[in-house]
Amino acid sequence: MANELKRPILGVHNLAIRDYKTGALEAILKVVDSASIDLGESVVSLKGGASNDAYGADIVDANNSVTIPVKEFSGGLMAQLYHNKVTTGTAEATGAVATPVNVKGTSFVSASTGIASVTVTSGETPKEGIYLFVAGTTNTFNIYAFSDFDCALAYSNESTGLVNATPYTLDASEAITELGITLTGGSAIALVEGDSCIIEIRRPNSGYTEVEFGGECDKGYKTVYLFFGETQEKDLTFIELYKCTVSRGALSTPVRDYASQEITITPVKDPNKNNKVGRWHRTNN
Repeated sequence: MANELKRPILGVHNLAIRDYKTGALEAILKVVDSASIDLGESVVSLKGGASNDAYGADIVDANNSVTIPVKEFSGGLMAQLYHNKVTTGTAEATGAVATPVNVKGTSFVSASTGIASVTVTSGETPKEGIYLFVAGTTNTFNIYAFSDFDCALAYSNESTGLVNATPYTLDASEAITELGITLTGGSAIALVEGDSCIIEIRRPNSGYTEVEFGGECDKGYKTVYLFFGETQEKDLTFIELYKCTVSRGALSTPVRDYASQEITITPVKDPNKNNKVGRWHRTNN
């Protein structure tokens, strides 16, 4: 008998997900960790009497589950996992300030008593972050940063998150030098002590991506492909799972390492494929 060429399978090269109904490609993921492809089966044994040996055995169940950690976070993947639409913003060459939102009271974000508008200061690079503005008196306030993840930001008091060394005075135009933004005051400034607002700032960027979660408003079956690395023999192998539910698992964010999002893929029978679940394919060189 002639020796047969041994044909191994290398680890996952990439994962691809498309919409089951429309065929639209939703995500191509290459930065993936070790996948657990559990297509195993459960067996029951027919036993009786005093014998420890079975009279028969049969396959009664299939696990049909794939778990794979990914370390890249495209907007398409986030929309996929959080079952919602993705919002994509265009490039903001000088940065941007989102519309301020009152947190406590209503005097702070107001065209009359508080902040009428916020803009990026001309020639300045805004410091990205989420900031809490708190009124101290009828016309003064302090600023607190929720994080200094933009390394250009420096706290005045890190333990409290305070940004400014001395309180700011809100007037017709007030430049916030620490943040690179300018506030335009209202027509009759009259802040209420303790009132506050949130201001979100983005630094200069090539665009942004955002996906809300909760509500699970955009579910649907997917078709999933697992492509494996090319072997030394130049064989190419992939698995196609015809109809799947794709769900999110734990998001692991270890210190000094890249975050990893676990994805669970659960294939089901596809009536358009004669109630089959998927196929394994290899092209031999």
